[in-house]
Amino acid sequence: AYVRGEVDPLRADYEATLALPPSTVTVHRDGTSYIAKDGLTRLSIYSGPSASSAIQASIDLVEARGGGEVYIAAGLYELGATLTIDRCRVTLRGAGYATVLRYTGAGHALDLSGLVEEIRSGVVVRDLEIRGNGLAAGQGSGIHVNGVAYPRMQIESIKVLGFGGAGIYMKNALCSVVSNCVVHECGIGLYLETANGTVVNGCSLEYGNVGLYMADCASMFVVGGTIEGNYQHGAVLHQDVLSVTLEGVYFESNALDGPSSYYDLHLVGAAAGHVPQNISVRSCYFSGGEPTRPAIEIYVNGCKNLLLENNLHMRSDVTNVHLATGAYVAGKIVLIGGKMANIANLASFSSEVRLAM
Repeated sequence: AYVRGEVDPLRADYEATLALPPSTVTVHRDGTSYIAKDGLTRLSIYSGPSASSAIQASIDLVEARGGGEVYIAAGLYELGATLTIDRCRVTLRGAGYATVLRYTGAGHALDLSGLVEEIRSGVVVRDLEIRGNGLAAGQGSGIHVNGVAYPRMQIESIKVLGFGGAGIYMKNALCSVVSNCVVHECGIGLYLETANGTVVNGCSLEYGNVGLYMADCASMFVVGGTIEGNYQHGAVLHQDVLSVTLEGVYFESNALDGPSSYYDLHLVGAAAGHVPQNISVRSCYFSGGEPTRPAIEIYVNGCKNLLLENNLHMRSDVTNVHLATGAYVAGKIVLIGGKMANIANLASFSSEVRLAM
């Protein structure tokens, strides 16, 4: 056990990894060939017609060295096979949206589900675009994480579009950061399950079936960004979501498939005791968008303790907040400040409601 004043062996091991010499492998396209070059030896490790092989060989090399960066230069890279990252301390970086990975397979473009180290994963994916085969083409995801307690992942400045599953799927990715990403025309823009302590910052989740889906998560923070133009719900918080804050999020023109069936924000309880708890929605903007979409902006049919503070609901011809009667709703509902015209079922709501508008 760690004793104050002594050297923490876990931290000592982590700090030792920071002292590793930089190991950067670069990948670039030259006509119909893809070339991967080792930054340490200056030798080519792959030269051939497969972008998947060039990038995977580069990832395998930095993994074998205990960590490093794979830099993918600007260009279009056709991926016929899934890229996998199985080790920690690996960065996959492009040259911004000028680096395009176009995945033509039926699975996931980038799969991080095989990570074998459970502590200090430190995987970073940033500054590139990942394209799929379209919203209706299968159930694959752009970035797929599904394992056991992989902390400290960072997904930054990624554009993902055209995947039938999720643009970014993260399960058991603890204390991770998803920032400044754009997810366009995917089944679910950002899927988070058991991703405790994750921060979502400044992302645009747009024109898919559902923008944001969150289940069985705790201590989550979603700040800024837009959730716009999704065919079903803008955002769903589904059962056993604990201590989650949405702040400064811009909701617009969601529920395109059915204005009376889908909502900007849906809080769902599966059974008594399995509901979102301690949820804060603060300083968010609900524009309403098109004339009849959605008919209900925030629909609550499962929640215990909900704070709605300083939100702007710009339309008075729709229901801004609907508190479902007979559903799994308990605790306190607190509404403070902001602009809100219509609240459904407030009078029949049995729990404590405090209005300070």
